Amino acid sequence: MRASVKQARANYIPWERLSVMVEKTIDLTGISANSVEEAVQLAISRAGVTIKGIHTANIVDISALVEANKVVRWKVRVKVTFQVKDELHE
Repeated sequence: MRASVKQARANYIPWERLSVMVEKTIDLTGISANSVEEAVQLAISRAGVTIKGIHTANIVDISALVEANKVVRWKVRVKVTFQVKDELHE
């Protein structure tokens, strides 16, 4: 038997012992006149009203709206990830 097959068998874990979960990732956009951090927090807070268990936020893009040579608004694109629960909606 090849070494890789032996190693695979030695590392085998039955399915019933694995922690199985499904996650979902969605795109959000947050906008703030004050800061990038506030734009991110706003996007996550608003999504958190209807989505429970957001555990990861990945900042995909940051941009600024400029008027008269001044930044007037920050805009962030955020990918947030949360666990899909095994619950039925009624």
